[in-house]
Amino acid sequence: MSPLDRGRGQAEAQRVATKRLAFRRGPIIALAIVLAAAMGTVTWRRVHDPDRRVGPAPTVVGTECGLGQPPDAVLAVDGDTGRLRWSRLVGDMDDYWPTGVAVARGSVAVYSEQGRIQALAIEDGTSRWCSEGGVVAAVYDRMFTIDGDRQTVELDATTGRTKLVEAAVLTDLLESAAGPIAVQEKPVDRAVQARTLTVTDRASGQILWTKQVPGYQLVTTDSLVLVNDQTNGTSRVGSLDIPDEFTVTAYRLDDGQRAWSRRFPRFGELMLAGDQVYLQGWPDRTIQAIDPDTGKVIWSTRHDNPGQTVRYSEPGDLTAVASDPSTGDVFLLLKSRRPYRD
Repeated sequence: MSPLDRGRGQAEAQRVATKRLAFRRGPIIALAIVLAAAMGTVTWRRVHDPDRRVGPAPTVVGTECGLGQPPDAVLAVDGDTGRLRWSRLVGDMDDYWPTGVAVARGSVAVYSEQGRIQALAIEDGTSRWCSEGGVVAAVYDRMFTIDGDRQTVELDATTGRTKLVEAAVLTDLLESAAGPIAVQEKPVDRAVQARTLTVTDRASGQILWTKQVPGYQLVTTDSLVLVNDQTNGTSRVGSLDIPDEFTVTAYRLDDGQRAWSRRFPRFGELMLAGDQVYLQGWPDRTIQAIDPDTGKVIWSTRHDNPGQTVRYSEPGDLTAVASDPSTGDVFLLLKSRRPYRD
């Protein structure tokens, strides 16, 4: 397959994929996993914005991604210090906005729920392979998904090739990775920002504890459940009630007692990757890595989307986080706040 003509300054239509699967939404297994696994010849349309800085040219094995100059970016940072290792623009500016990342066997899979995937090398961010598809889940250093025919497939993280597997294989792996304790949440009422947490033993089904806590979103580690409370305990909802600081409270999984509570400057959602929790502050977009056991800030730094233009800057919203346990590196997906130029 010939490479994309990168010398042209205007948008041009490229050959479309010779084989496209019709993406159909349907029931999603466990972690909301959906991927189209057609690994035929894939070529994406390249859109050129003359005001956007050109990203690094992709090095692709077996197919073309046609990255062009999109607004979203993946950043690889050191998990211990937050220092930037490399950054890479991703997406194709064709209504396929990346929504998540997954890491396995040396590849960072950047996926879109609408049906596109690109795998980057964890060492330097160069492209390894591309495919049409959706959401990818990495479990025990393996990548799984559901194809357009709603069949469970395993995705080779190195080559992008797929093979069918029994649905029970993925289900068993997900249950094993989930740990012995299950946490269920239920909104108390739409008028308040509070959740009822129910913690059960997976093996016996016995309820360990249940309690109502202020907050609207949570993440669970091996020993704690962390709740993001943007009302600081008042449970009130409304633009006039949003304080300058939000509270994160950690409850122990074994007995439901509070382990710690700490306030942070306004931020979006809590995100868990590996053994650290991440958040992005508003409005300065500073990203912080938090020790979930203590609430201590491990590092705090601002990482901008490198796809800036001469007309405006794009700080980027932190959309997804994944980690590589073998290296300790963390991969941040930053989405442009203004995907279209004025």
